Amino acid sequence: MRIISCETARRCGTPPPADAGSFGFRRDDAGSNNEAPCGTRDEMERRQVNDAAQAARRILIEILDKVLPSPLPEAWPDERPLVEAGLDSLGVLAIVSELETRLDVTLTQNELSEEFFATFGGLQSLLIRQRGNGGPV
Repeated sequence: MRIISCETARRCGTPPPADAGSFGFRRDDAGSNNEAPCGTRDEMERRQVNDAAQAARRILIEILDKVLPSPLPEAWPDERPLVEAGLDSLGVLAIVSELETRLDVTLTQNELSEEFFATFGGLQSLLIRQRGNGGPV
């Protein structure tokens, strides 16, 4: 058994251990000084990527519901062109405006490319990229 900090427990989505004590740690029976991770480093990184993708997905659905003529179907494939859902040049401008407002950034020339705006998956990768650069997604 290892030490589990309350912060680690919160980060992993679990309540702090009942025996956390006044310092927020639980010591294992063997006296280990290692903080118990919520899984391996790879598992934690996958969880962070998945969380970022889910947050980006929620935001994009909100934006696209405002911009597109009708809501995107839930089963819309990430790589299917958004033009097929009714996205036009004015819609792209509305998406850019909404993203810049929500993220409090100015998108660069490279980010204003078809690579990002052609598909839902492209927009999602742009949001995750902006979040990685410190943007508040």
